Amino acid sequence: MAEGISPREIIASFEQRFIDALQDSLVKYDKATPGSLWQSVKATTKIYGQKITLEISMEDYWKWVDEGRKAGSKQPPIEPILKFIRNRGITPKLIAKNKGLKKSKRKVINKEAQYRSLAFIIARGIKKHGIKPTHFATEVMEGNLLKEFKADITKAVGRNIKIEIDKEIKE
Repeated sequence: MAEGISPREIIASFEQRFIDALQDSLVKYDKATPGSLWQSVKATTKIYGQKITLEISMEDYWKWVDEGRKAGSKQPPIEPILKFIRNRGITPKLIAKNKGLKKSKRKVINKEAQYRSLAFIIARGIKKHGIKPTHFATEVMEGNLLKEFKADITKAVGRNIKIEIDKEIKE
């Protein structure tokens, strides 16, 4: 970091760098879709006396994208999968009831039921086969970004303390 940058400026810069790093990691693993986890990443820093806390928030399902899901685990709910299907632009093939009947006698299932059927099939596949982990967030958390932040904020706070002491001495 450049000399003379305040701790508040470093904090604001770090928040954005952290968001960018998480979003880049999602892109790297092809997990960035419009209106999804990528856009939900937010960072907020709170200062309590001498303690600085960085809060990261994003869609609840980030955990499954990061850590994956073991085969044979509980079937996931279909609502997030419906959202995923729509965000990815996936359209279900025409599904008709009574496949054994002549085409003229088949009843076409409405569009929403088709999406729900597809989501259920995907959820069942996740239960059976699991999801491979990406570690997109783990990589960022365990990377050098936090070390850089600690070093930069320590320098800035140290500079501010020195400047304040110098002011007191001169008066």
